[in-house]
Amino acid sequence: MKRVVVYECGAMRATLASHRGLVTMDFSGVVTLAALEAFVVELPALLQDRWPAVYLCTFTRAVIATTADDLTGLFRDVNQDDAHAVPAAVVARPHDMPLFNLHAWQLAQKGILRVVFTDDESAFSWAQARAQRALPQPSIPVRRKPRDSISRPALQPRARPVSDPC
Repeated sequence: MKRVVVYECGAMRATLASHRGLVTMDFSGVVTLAALEAFVVELPALLQDRWPAVYLCTFTRAVIATTADDLTGLFRDVNQDDAHAVPAAVVARPHDMPLFNLHAWQLAQKGILRVVFTDDESAFSWAQARAQRALPQPSIPVRRKPRDSISRPALQPRARPVSDPC
């Protein structure tokens, strides 16, 4: 089931939707460090403490008013096993790519995966495939023959000495 939540802080707005291990976050307005700090603190409550397998963060409708160092600073205490270390696909406008590429490289030094895209389709495909791999896969039932119908090698009759009736 898809769940949608809207979060607003200052001039920033984030629309979150979650479905089958993938959380999409569409940011709009002015994205500042203060707004992102508040968002990161509220994120567990927004997701109801259900961490996804992957995020898809879209910043194409936002004005980024922070630096890569400030973005990375939000994750200074996060390690690979932390819930905030979930892999993410980031969609940015071409002129914001240097900022997000540097941020992705800085997080990679901590073992946190961020992949930066300029188009929604590629980012969605990557995130969806990653989420699919993380979901438990249904098992395929193996049909077995009942024990009685298992074919066994035919038993060869043994020759027995026959007493001569004569």
